[in-house]
Amino acid sequence: MTSTTQCPACGGPSPTDDPQAPCARCGRGAWFTWSEHDGRWILRPKKDLLNSFPLDQFLASVEFEPGDHLVIDLSDVHYIASEALGRLMGLRKRLLAAQGRLTLRGLHPDLAEVFRVTRIESFFDIEP
Repeated sequence: MTSTTQCPACGGPSPTDDPQAPCARCGRGAWFTWSEHDGRWILRPKKDLLNSFPLDQFLASVEFEPGDHLVIDLSDVHYIASEALGRLMGLRKRLLAAQGRLTLRGLHPDLAEVFRVTRIESFFDIEP
């Protein structure tokens, strides 16, 4: 008999009771960790975002509610493909439409330079 629990990120069913098992629906555990702290959801990619697939998978699986505050902690990311940057802009737009908020945190200096040069830093709340 298989027990199911819900993924804390997307709410999708998980075929195991193991909270560390990767979610096939949104990718939590496979490419990012997910936690909640002080009323903010924190998504932390485990590696560089070399393409948009992980973000596409996440975006297709989550619904945002009014007041949601998503923090993306990029401490372990040194490179983001241009396609993935576009998905971050789309994520920001979806959160704003849901009266939510997106904050980026922990930008590596090289990544911060990309945000500055492309002039997209002004679109995001950025924390050290």
